Amino acid sequence: MNQHAVSSNPIPQPPFQIVSQLQQSGYARIGKKQIGRDDSFNRALNLLERQFEKLPSDTPAATSRRFRSICGYTLLPSGHLLPGVVANDLQPVRFFDYYPYASKSCQLALGQNAQEKTNINNGWPNNPALKYLIAFDHQLLPKIPDWRDHPLQVFVQLLRYAPTSGAPAIARPNCFHQDGCPFLFHHHVKSQNVSGGCTVLADPSAVERHPCDVPEESIRELCWMEQPLDSLAIADQRIAHHSSLVEIDREGEDAYRDVLIIQFSPQTTDHSYTIN
Repeated sequence: MNQHAVSSNPIPQPPFQIVSQLQQSGYARIGKKQIGRDDSFNRALNLLERQFEKLPSDTPAATSRRFRSICGYTLLPSGHLLPGVVANDLQPVRFFDYYPYASKSCQLALGQNAQEKTNINNGWPNNPALKYLIAFDHQLLPKIPDWRDHPLQVFVQLLRYAPTSGAPAIARPNCFHQDGCPFLFHHHVKSQNVSGGCTVLADPSAVERHPCDVPEESIRELCWMEQPLDSLAIADQRIAHHSSLVEIDREGEDAYRDVLIIQFSPQTTDHSYTIN
């Protein structure tokens, strides 16, 4: 596979209703059938799944039973994907350099730790299934004139929530927040022997508040993603989001929930945009 191409496999045309809903509502559900997998994708996805078993503990959330690794890419207007995130002066940038409006709780939860974990040399960033998902998600982005002729920064997070008996896995931040990137895609990869992990969507006014403290009319939707590649697209400036805690179902058995997050940002720190 050409490592500089986003994906060597044909990417299915995204259903119009997904693009339309993302533009109109600020979020859209995506089913695994719509992603259009084949045997080669499934084999690559199986390899990617094994990487979740090797993730380091997420230091600021060490007691929350969450494990994470991050990598970055530069996506050129030509559609080519370059390893590493590069600024206009061709210097590598850190995870948060392009996330200027992230809610305060999100900055505290990710902050320096996220910068330290940026790594494109540990193998999994070149996984064909991952590149395929980046290409699929990129097709769903609204047509933003100011972005068409400029590189995009792509950050990918592998997250594992691994609860134990008496110790649920807790998302950080544990409140409604915004990540600070214009668009993010949440892909459920695999889970075993767990319950919870619901993604709750709300109006931006809910930021920094727990769902229990948010009026019911401010809640947009409860998104349960339980099957492999059940996915969710979010326009981050328009939607606050929160993940509920993940609990173990049966003691004495392995328990985990593996999630892939793909985030797109313009190369400039000006994230304002208009949608055609």
